[in-house]
Amino acid sequence: MKIDFIEDEQKNQPIIDFIEEKNIPTNKIDFQEEKPPMLQGKVETNIIDSQYDDIVNNKTLAKEQKIKLIKEQGQKELEKINKQHKKELTKIIGGSALQIASSAIPFGASAKLGGQLALKLAKPAFSEISKKAMLKNIGSAIGAGVSSGAMFGAGEALIENKNTKDTIIDSLKGASQGLIGGGIVGGLSGKLATKFGKTKNVIKKLNSKIQPQTNAEFTALEDKLRELIQNRRSNIDLAKFDAIQKIEKFSSQIDDIAKELNFDSKKIREILPFIRENTDLPNKNFYREDLKSIFSKLTNEQKEVLRMIAQNNFDEMEIFWNNLAKVKDLKSTMSPEEYITHIWAMDNKNQEALKNYFKTKSGFEKTRIVPTYKKGIEDGIDIPLENGNIKNIGLTPKTLDYAEIQKLHSHQLIDATENTKFVNALQELKEQNPKYAKQLEDMAKPVIERTNEVETAKNLAGKLLQISGNAYDTVNNFTKGCKFLFNGMHAVALTESAAAHEGILPIKTIKTLGNLPKIIDGIKNNNYKTFKESPAVKNALKDGVQFGAITDINISEFNTFIDGISNLIDKVTLGAGKIVTKPIKTYIDANNKFLWNYLHNTYKLHAYENLIKRVSENGKKILSDNVRKEIGQLVNDTFGGQNWDALGIKPETLKFAKRTLLSPDWNMSATIRQSFAIFSSEAGQKFLNEFAKSSKIGSATRELSRKLGLSSFTNDIRGAGVRGQQARKYFMTFLIQTAIYSNLINACNRKIDSIKNPDKYEDGINYSSYSNNRFTEKDNTGKKIVDTLFPKPYIGNNEYGREIYARIGKQALEIPEIIEDMPNSAIRKIASKSSPLVNPVVTKLSDEATNNWNKASVKERYKEVFTPFSLSKKDKFKPIDMFYSTTKGVNSYQARAYLKECILEGDIEAIEKFKLKMKANKIDFNRAMERVYKELEEEDYGIRRN
Repeated sequence: MKIDFIEDEQKNQPIIDFIEEKNIPTNKIDFQEEKPPMLQGKVETNIIDSQYDDIVNNKTLAKEQKIKLIKEQGQKELEKINKQHKKELTKIIGGSALQIASSAIPFGASAKLGGQLALKLAKPAFSEISKKAMLKNIGSAIGAGVSSGAMFGAGEALIENKNTKDTIIDSLKGASQGLIGGGIVGGLSGKLATKFGKTKNVIKKLNSKIQPQTNAEFTALEDKLRELIQNRRSNIDLAKFDAIQKIEKFSSQIDDIAKELNFDSKKIREILPFIRENTDLPNKNFYREDLKSIFSKLTNEQKEVLRMIAQNNFDEMEIFWNNLAKVKDLKSTMSPEEYITHIWAMDNKNQEALKNYFKTKSGFEKTRIVPTYKKGIEDGIDIPLENGNIKNIGLTPKTLDYAEIQKLHSHQLIDATENTKFVNALQELKEQNPKYAKQLEDMAKPVIERTNEVETAKNLAGKLLQISGNAYDTVNNFTKGCKFLFNGMHAVALTESAAAHEGILPIKTIKTLGNLPKIIDGIKNNNYKTFKESPAVKNALKDGVQFGAITDINISEFNTFIDGISNLIDKVTLGAGKIVTKPIKTYIDANNKFLWNYLHNTYKLHAYENLIKRVSENGKKILSDNVRKEIGQLVNDTFGGQNWDALGIKPETLKFAKRTLLSPDWNMSATIRQSFAIFSSEAGQKFLNEFAKSSKIGSATRELSRKLGLSSFTNDIRGAGVRGQQARKYFMTFLIQTAIYSNLINACNRKIDSIKNPDKYEDGINYSSYSNNRFTEKDNTGKKIVDTLFPKPYIGNNEYGREIYARIGKQALEIPEIIEDMPNSAIRKIASKSSPLVNPVVTKLSDEATNNWNKASVKERYKEVFTPFSLSKKDKFKPIDMFYSTTKGVNSYQARAYLKECILEGDIEAIEKFKLKMKANKIDFNRAMERVYKELEEEDYGIRRN
């Protein structure tokens, strides 16, 4: 709808003219209005006349005073009329809303009753339930009829502007009519449902509705099982953190010895397995001349020192074996002075051959099938086949690094221990509650599926599908890694989150980001004392905070792929390729250590400490376990790093998400859960908890709300209140900081640009305002709210003269941006978040569906699949591209399209304003207008130039 505002051309002419002539009686007044207001209402003319007569006949007043008083009186009368009309309009709107709502009640009641109350009365066995159903059916319909009738009557009375008494009478009349109609409709729908319903299934559903306490009982079990799931995860994380601490202590001792002997510490760790098993290095099938050289130079005394260090580490790590032995009742047959686990690398074919051979052996028992690493490397293993023959399989260690072996082994022991404890607890819960055994099993499936080994496909089609899926995953993960190469967007996003948690002045965040000595020490020596030595780390782990790289970043797989490519290039180029590959590998390793081991972990720890301190009011209040877990989850939601088990996301669902989305963890965390957390509240959680007890639908609704972050992660009422309160503080701080940083950046860059290009600012463009040069599709009426409140700051101009703006505060503004321009914004946003291998196709479909300007073909888009985001811009590379996504000002094509639209609408004022944008982006206005008029003439719009 277009509204024209028409102003009086004579700017000084008053709305009311007081005209005094000699021949006209003084009690007569002319009221001249340029455009009388479109108002209707009862006006008592005699009262108004008398009021004005008093003013006109007052001889003590001058003409100007009389005019002023008459204007004031006229304004009061206009306001009185407006108020009266607003009141009547409110009644009409309210009445209409009540009538519309009244029609929804019986509609909803019929749908509900027809679906869930289908019974078969002919069966005597079900007569009791049938009677209850019929009574409930009719009662529900009567209730709906009464409510509906009363609302309709009240609505009608409001529309007809009846007084309070008549409104009440009409409401009662409607209610009585609704009662009769509701009873009849309820009875009829019950009869129809009885006649056509499916007996068995409906009775089961009805039974659960008649006995809500049954669902309440299961809801309590649900919460108990969820607590087991959350505890399993936190126990695993705590134990693995402890294991890493012990392994790094051991590695540090080896580093000291390596420095003394002037040997590579990693190579000494690779010799240790043979020293530990009291053997020499293998004589055959072993091609590590570097290790043979070091081993031959070590004296017996030095080997003994290394053996003792390895033994001390073994003793410290034995706790993980002992924990598993207790829950699985395992026993060791190996000497603790020589034992080290064997980890062999095998292809799928050999793994399948070994499966049956090993199936009677526990993977965790300290028994030996292959006696030593030396023996395994030299002779392999003989496997008896079903036909009586023997097959020899060669064995290659997955790794010889003693520290890496201990890490893999301890993590395996920890997983096995906690998985066993979880399965045992689940079994006990099922045995205590046999009628809910199936539901509990289904709820625990996401965890159980993760603990089970992936089965090898049986048939050829399955094998091909599995192979192709694994190949896709490898390439997909590599392309994701490529996209984030030479990219600081993760660092920016993490820093924005950390700053918002800290407060308006994020001093600790700035110190963390700028502490170069600690950063260098961490990257060079893998030393992160701030993180490791803080007593809060274990508390954070216990409360569910997920440290380390988020699941979107598969560091090990990406590194393996990079290593493979590097080795291939080195072989082809006879080693010359190392000039390129070595710096890239060094950069990737340093970047991952800085980003995830230092920045991500430190920021998360600080955020957790700040939230605990704030919610507990500096330790004055004792926080419950559920509230602490809520805080831990809020930290995960704002930095990424989800506990998928605790969220109840199945492995297959997560695998699909990783294959189709660029960053499923970040999308779930920062886009969805973080944004929705602001709606969490104690009142909302109370309702959800009661609703969950009422029915399966209620339980499913609460679970969906929990997954999306709309409510408490632990279904705790106090926890929900804390989640919402802290999320709202975080969100508001984020927005305030975004506004401050944006304005500072914009003001500085505008000032610099005004000095460099003074002619650009001659026509009144204020360098501190960034609305002047922003361009949207509908520049005059369609400026987006988010862009208006949080505009993108000006960065500079590209080589073609177009202005460049940075997008700051991305994660806080994403949901508002999607909502503001539905559905096109949602379609484009989802497409932009797709994984690199499917992105070209999805984005092309999105552009066509939303009529986006980018018409590049799928083929053209696939050319950039492996190109980092920071290098994918068509313009010349700018440092800002490494940290922020950027947008450009208006181009020539957009400018002409907009000018054409303004001309067709006759909006000359918009064209005048638009000249500034064109000038800022170095577009010649006169040339553009020439082309526009030419196009309009050719298209025969009947428009001719003057």
